[in-house]
Amino acid sequence: MPKAKRPELTRGDLRRNERLSKLRSIVRREFAIIGIDLASAKQAAVVADHQSKTLGKAMFSGSPWVIDEILDWALPIAERAGFAGLVVACEPTGHRWKPLLDRYRERGVDLVCVNAMLVARAREAEDFTKNRSDFSDATLIARLTAERRGHVPYLAEGPWSLSGTSGFAAPSCSCRRPQRARDCATCSSATGLPSSVPRRSRWSASRSGPCSRSRPIQG
Repeated sequence: MPKAKRPELTRGDLRRNERLSKLRSIVRREFAIIGIDLASAKQAAVVADHQSKTLGKAMFSGSPWVIDEILDWALPIAERAGFAGLVVACEPTGHRWKPLLDRYRERGVDLVCVNAMLVARAREAEDFTKNRSDFSDATLIARLTAERRGHVPYLAEGPWSLSGTSGFAAPSCSCRRPQRARDCATCSSATGLPSSVPRRSRWSASRSGPCSRSRPIQG
């Protein structure tokens, strides 16, 4: 009887294994997890263990730049519970996670981001309702981090860091709009993007394809 061919690992399998290995090296058992529900004017922080047991919680007034105060508050709580340190977790909401990454890198603490959709689904599975609060969301973020359901964030560098800011335009160029920057030789040389990239408007593409906006024929 011929033996079945053993399937080889795909690139997706290898990438997933690499991602999980990186998360295991960060979210370690000897570290407590602090989940933070980020907002513009107040930050809800919850310190939890890997069984989602709440060790402490507090609300901090101010922008996400009060992150140093949160860390100074959370470290003694984790140490009293027998942990060697902390892992910080949050949702990548807008730009608010960037101060956390900036400050915690300087202090040697790792940051894990959890997708907001995962938090929403976990909220429904927690008590079969859609009720939410800042502290409950922070607790769910910590729980999902313990389950390694997040990712390690990074900041874009080089030409990619210009995307989504003031456009791809160079300071000495009169081209101010990102869609024109691809056709500008000065902007493309400054950002490393190819010039004269053919593009198509969404409206023309939608009309030329099978999903056009024409009305159905009556009768």
